[in-house]
Amino acid sequence: MDGTHDLGGMQGFGPVVTDGPGEPPFHEPWEGRVHGLMLSLLFSGGLRGSLRHAIERMGAVDYLQTSYYEHWLAAMETLLAESGTVERGVLAARVAEGRTSPAVHHDPQLAERVREVLGGSRGRRWEGPAHRFAVGDRVRARADVTTHGGHTRCPRYVRGAVGTVGRRLPLEPLPEGLPERRIDPVPCYTVAFESRDLWGPDAEAFTLTVDLVEPYLEAVP
Repeated sequence: MDGTHDLGGMQGFGPVVTDGPGEPPFHEPWEGRVHGLMLSLLFSGGLRGSLRHAIERMGAVDYLQTSYYEHWLAAMETLLAESGTVERGVLAARVAEGRTSPAVHHDPQLAERVREVLGGSRGRRWEGPAHRFAVGDRVRARADVTTHGGHTRCPRYVRGAVGTVGRRLPLEPLPEGLPERRIDPVPCYTVAFESRDLWGPDAEAFTLTVDLVEPYLEAVP
């Protein structure tokens, strides 16, 4: 997240433009196909590694000039190539051939797993350390977050800021371990920050919540 990809809280990019309340989930048919590919590959084991870290390894210009689902597509291509599932030369050849009719493959079990996840059933639980902080505790987001090749899930705009624990969440893998495909379960929290503690006294007044794993946090006396 460190670098061009960590745009949260930065100034000068203007408002987020939407199509309004009725905005469709996909603006083009290919976006829905990319979404389906990601879910299918993720839950079938075809994708191994951190999707977010793969997105972060896009070049800065490519990242800023491409859309959300183009980021996903680039990440899938990177992870499939790195895992040896598909060679980049094969991908390039298929792109050069132009549009082809995709093969039809039915996998009812995989479809059911995807439906469970989209329906809110996570289907995964890890054993690990107990939560150190309680709801209502004041905590500070660490300013010295250790990154792995630039990968962290602690946004820079909250680093060093003090917030309040709003919820204790189930254990999550430490993001820094995901690029190495390592699962290190750690407690996770929803932490509430006041906008003026993040962006100064002239900021619009509101409360922002951020989900952060415990190694990103320290107690405030």
